[in-house]
Amino acid sequence: RGLVGSEMCIRDRMYPDPGRIFLVDKNKGIFVETGNGAVIIKDLMKEGKKRMNVLEFLKGNRVVAGEYFGKK
Repeated sequence: RGLVGSEMCIRDRMYPDPGRIFLVDKNKGIFVETGNGAVIIKDLMKEGKKRMNVLEFLKGNRVVAGEYFGKK
C-alpha cells in the first residue's frame, strides 16, 4: 500500500506498536500508530494504480484493525 495523503493526530499520546492499524473508518480514514502519536491515512495509491480516497480503497481492499501498514 502506498501512502499518499494523511494528517497527524493524537500527538500527546504514545503508542507502543508503530505501524499498527488501530481503527478503520470509511469516512474518516485509516488510523495508524506511530512512535509519537498517530496518523490518519485519507488517500492511498497502489503501485501502478490511481490515487483514491479511503472509501474507494476499502471497497476493493480488506483492511482491519490489528494489521500493520507496511512490512512488520
